[in-house]
Amino acid sequence: AGVWIRIITHRLVVNWGHQVAVADTVAWLDAAGLPYRDLCFLGAKPEIEADCYIDDAPHNVEALRARGNDVLVFDQPYNGDVGDPRVRTWPEVEEVVLVRMSDRGLPVQGQFPGVIEAANRLRHRLAPDD
Repeated sequence: AGVWIRIITHRLVVNWGHQVAVADTVAWLDAAGLPYRDLCFLGAKPEIEADCYIDDAPHNVEALRARGNDVLVFDQPYNGDVGDPRVRTWPEVEEVVLVRMSDRGLPVQGQFPGVIEAANRLRHRLAPDD
């Protein structure tokens, strides 16, 4: 058991430039130190089942909540009218999700043995001998 982070994004909005969009997204995720397992590019986020969603787009939050999903709103200037609960940073997301897991009686698994700490993945990939 543990947390399986699946990133769902709708960045492939045109019929060209997919390689750049994918590379930019992966670079951003690595720079942010997010330890995700899957990266999905699709528009229908409510179609993917999850225990908890984090989104900043009001239309996605509303669609997910309309289906009864648990959604944390990632705070942005354009989504101030969307109701709570809200999170402002990725460390806050981690804290809130871990508390929710604990409240539901779900086990929280530590870092897998031998897996590079998420924040160091990109640095290790670029300079593996360090």
